[in-house]
Amino acid sequence: MEPSRPLSCVIMVGGARIAPGGSFPVFDTDFGKVGMLIYHDASFPEAARELVLNGAEMILMPIWGGRQALVRARAIENGVYVATSGYDYPSEIISPTGDVLAAVPVNKGPAVAVAEIDLSQRFPQDWLGDWKDSYRRQQRPSAYRR
Repeated sequence: MEPSRPLSCVIMVGGARIAPGGSFPVFDTDFGKVGMLIYHDASFPEAARELVLNGAEMILMPIWGGRQALVRARAIENGVYVATSGYDYPSEIISPTGDVLAAVPVNKGPAVAVAEIDLSQRFPQDWLGDWKDSYRRQQRPSAYRR
């Protein structure tokens, strides 16, 4: 198996050069295996996919700006929970089917989004079967050069 290939863009922010890291690590915690993305990572499906292929059950994402549809897409296409902590973006907990389980709107003052989740929960779909099993069985990691 080849090592992960991080995105190769370099972004200039206020004259500072921000470059991508060299891997997509996943961390064992008391509640499951988590991976981290930051705001602009939501724009690219590969970063979230690498985390899940590395074992992530949940993606944590501090975010400043961004498109809600893309953040939800990362949860759906990878069958994982995504929890965001936003500045000018809602703090949310999103299920593997894209449902928002808890949210704190922007500009409503300090607050915390809280939801009870079960990382072993199944997500049956009438037309497909269990979402977590179906997508994992049908994905093609070879398309990502793994």
